[in-house]
Amino acid sequence: MPPPETTDTDARDGHVEPVCREGDNSAFSDVFTDPLAFSETLKAISTATGDSAAACLQEFDGEFGGPVIDYASAACFEPTVVATQQKDGRTVREDMSSGPDVVVAYDDQGNAHRFRDEPITKLPVDFSSIPDWRTRQLDHGAQQLIDKYYANPDDQEMTFRDIANIMKDISQRNDLTEVEKARMWTGVHYLMRRQDLSINDGDEKPEMIDSWKGSWDPWHALIGMNDGYHADKLINMSPEDASKAIFEHEDSKEGEGAGLTWQAARFVLGINEGDINASEGQLKALRQLRDQGTFSAYAAEWERQFVRSDR
Repeated sequence: MPPPETTDTDARDGHVEPVCREGDNSAFSDVFTDPLAFSETLKAISTATGDSAAACLQEFDGEFGGPVIDYASAACFEPTVVATQQKDGRTVREDMSSGPDVVVAYDDQGNAHRFRDEPITKLPVDFSSIPDWRTRQLDHGAQQLIDKYYANPDDQEMTFRDIANIMKDISQRNDLTEVEKARMWTGVHYLMRRQDLSINDGDEKPEMIDSWKGSWDPWHALIGMNDGYHADKLINMSPEDASKAIFEHEDSKEGEGAGLTWQAARFVLGINEGDINASEGQLKALRQLRDQGTFSAYAAEWERQFVRSDR
């Protein structure tokens, strides 16, 4: 709807002018007769609505006479679609004039659903807002990525470089929100473990390799974004407290409750430095995720921490 005509200069040029002065014995005259009372009504409405329209209503303070409309006010501008991105002939992303972009996803019946691509600001990542049909799509995409990097019959194993490339592939998806990217990676992690895929740690940084089990346990370097230890307990501590907790965990393994096998290994092999380094590396990657709000920030830091650059 176009803005009403002003009595002088158009407000959208940066000027604020009174509007809708004409009209006797109408709602217009009531508004301008008692603007303070009208202002109170608008404030009550704005409290109830709590959206961008409410912000516009707050412009009518009534304190200095009749209400005016400021078309230059940022509060009164709804974000608009300035460009779209396509995939397979359908719009999958709407680039907005302000605020987060919008991802357009299609359910099994082809109905379009729009999701704001908000940055990730808290850990663990909350996946509860993702509908079931969308979760199934993300898991299907996760399996496709595994098949892409695990499909060579002469090389039935996943390398750390392969894993970094999977993360990059997810990061570059313009048809996913940041939360959905984190969920797709979590699906990859879960499926790789459930399928007991072989992982070659030949290109893992030596200091990150498990000091006790070596190549037998590459999984300590991989976590889902809903991991309860690194992505919840440790990441929500200060860096100093987290480092202390990691060391105590590796030094005591739950204290007196540790099994005899673990106690013997601890006595013979010493503390598991590789596990400590891997946990610290995970936290550095998770901090990048939280600070920058993007899965690509996590992926880039994870690669820096864990993958050798000389292979």
